[in-house]
Amino acid sequence: VLHGHSLGSCIVFDHCWETKHRIAGLFTTGSPITKYSGMYPEWGHLPGRDDRTRGKELDFWVNFIAWRDLVCSGFRKHKSMQFRDFVEDVEIGSWNPLNFPYLKRHGLYWNHKKVHQVIAEKLVQHLLATSS
Repeated sequence: VLHGHSLGSCIVFDHCWETKHRIAGLFTTGSPITKYSGMYPEWGHLPGRDDRTRGKELDFWVNFIAWRDLVCSGFRKHKSMQFRDFVEDVEIGSWNPLNFPYLKRHGLYWNHKKVHQVIAEKLVQHLLATSS
């Protein structure tokens, strides 16, 4: 299971394609991936959906997005149905005025209780599913 923030999310997603090992899942925070996926034919596709990456299917992908974070983007409106149907977007927010500036928004994920809670729940859920 991998996690990437901002450009790091693009790097971990790329790693899913390049590694010899299977990656069970991804957590991305503040990810700009959808802004760059237009560079790929058909707006890209998930690992394991072609002959080159067969056997490297992800079990899950949770993408955290924050309102007013100009870097991040969600997958709900992605042009590729594969991404829209597979990636789970989780919105986080903060009404603390100190977090309103745009740069503060992009770093909000690291200390946000909802991010920690969703990651913990998803990992437990995945471990229980794979241990049976």
